Amino acid sequence: MIKRNDILLAALFLILAAAGFFIIQSFVKEGSYVRVTVDGALQGVYPLDAEGTYTIKGYDGGYNTMVISNGQVSFSEADCPDGLCVKMGQKSQVNESIVCLPHRVVAEVCEADEKAEFDAVSK
Repeated sequence: MIKRNDILLAALFLILAAAGFFIIQSFVKEGSYVRVTVDGALQGVYPLDAEGTYTIKGYDGGYNTMVISNGQVSFSEADCPDGLCVKMGQKSQVNESIVCLPHRVVAEVCEADEKAEFDAVSK
C-alpha cells in the first residue's frame, strides 16, 4: 500500500528532475561554425548558416563527407572500416563534435568568437 509520504517523495524527485533538466537546457548554446581538424591540424572553418556538402581528406588517404544543413552538421559518408562517425547524427550545439578516429578527423561546433582559435592542446 502506498503511503502519503511515498507519494510526496516521488513528487519531489520528479520536480527536482524537471528543474535540473530546465537548468541544463538554459546553458546550451547553438553554435555558429564548425571547426574541422585532421590529425590536429586545422583544415577549415565552415559556417552553420550556409548549407553545403564538403569532402574532408583524412589521415592516410581516407575521406569523410560532411553535410551542413538547417544549422546542423553531420557526416553522411566515410570510407573508414566502422563508419561510427556517420552514425553520430547531427550536431548543432557548442562543444558538440563528430569524430572519425581512423581518419583522425574532428568536426567541432563552436561559437563565432572561437572560430579561429586553438585550444591549449593544439599545436
